[in-house]
Amino acid sequence: MTNKSVQVIEGNLRMPHWAMAAIGTLTVVSIAGMGLAWHNFTALQKVHEEFRGQMKSAEANTNQFVTVLEQRLTDANAATANLQRDLVVVEKGRPPNGRGWHDPRPLRAWRGSSMISPQ
Repeated sequence: MTNKSVQVIEGNLRMPHWAMAAIGTLTVVSIAGMGLAWHNFTALQKVHEEFRGQMKSAEANTNQFVTVLEQRLTDANAATANLQRDLVVVEKGRPPNGRGWHDPRPLRAWRGSSMISPQ
């Protein structure tokens, strides 16, 4: 048999004090960072919900405004169509003064009108 010898070296395998302090400091900073991130995340969610509510309100206001504008456009188109029909009637019929289209005499003012005509 062969004799094998094992040599054991004893040494100081302890961690230095500054390393323990550094690990403790990093642990505290990490936990504080996680807390700050959690706080900011919840605040951001709150702001997001408020913004979503404001956007829904703005969308409702815009839809109402568009509806009012569409109604005004419809009314204006109806008035334009009525005026165009009246214009066709006037062009085909007698002139409103009843004298002819090219009568050089001025029109007499109607009673209560602000228009003054020479006599």
